[in-house]
Amino acid sequence: MEIMIALAITVILGNIATSFYRKQAKEAHATEVKTQLSAASRKLIPSVAGLNFISEETCLDLAKLNDSKNFSYSCKMRDDGSNIFDIHAKPLRDIGVGGLLSFGAGHNKICWDICDANGRGVDAQLSKSHLGLSDNCSALTRKERNYTCNCTNEAYKSCGWKKCKCRCAPGWGCRCKRCYRCDPRTRKVCETCTDITYTNEDGVVVDLE
Repeated sequence: MEIMIALAITVILGNIATSFYRKQAKEAHATEVKTQLSAASRKLIPSVAGLNFISEETCLDLAKLNDSKNFSYSCKMRDDGSNIFDIHAKPLRDIGVGGLLSFGAGHNKICWDICDANGRGVDAQLSKSHLGLSDNCSALTRKERNYTCNCTNEAYKSCGWKKCKCRCAPGWGCRCKRCYRCDPRTRKVCETCTDITYTNEDGVVVDLE
């Protein structure tokens, strides 16, 4: 009984120590992300003012962000035509924390924040993926809606065939001992369009312009 009690106490103390260590490590990594993103936001001020050309290829260079032993950085332009970029800091190990920086040419605000992260590497999932430049840097959720658009009426012919012996009825053609007739018809042809919006934490659609 005494041995079992001692083992139970050891396990409890071990769990407490592990939890404390993970908490301290997460705080240390969060400080690293804060330092990197804060410095990057200052480096991006000329780009936001329109002094530099920004693209997905030049984004990280302008922000002076390079992968470290703990985090990998990537930059992607939003596909809603707003000319806003999101830089994601994803952990290379399962340390539970990442970061995000959002900015855009012509916008007078650069937003950055740390956030929880699940997993590691490029497949890590950040709890925040976009920040609202015109919405007090609140976390945004991207929503996508597909719908039919640009519909036109396309003309085509519908042909029917049947066997025949020598001659075909009026309005029918004859080929290889078969009669055929083609009637003109129309059909509706549409494209698929995508409507992209961003909503804030209250579910309100944010105007990114």
